[in-house]
Amino acid sequence: MVFTMDGEVADVLIDYDRFMDKALNEGTTRVEIIKKAIQQGYSIDVIAVLVELRKDLIKPLFKS
Repeated sequence: MVFTMDGEVADVLIDYDRFMDKALNEGTTRVEIIKKAIQQGYSIDVIAVLVELRKDLIKPLFKS
């Protein structure tokens, strides 16, 4: 819940569904980019920079 400076409820419910949808879509898109880049022969270093993720998070996709 979000409160005003007077302590009153400013927003009854934060829109978590919209936030979660956006996060899932961004994650799905990154995985698709990673898989396509692996198929094209890009190195893990290049892919990590491209999708702005650490190499240790991408490494399991190289094994699948």
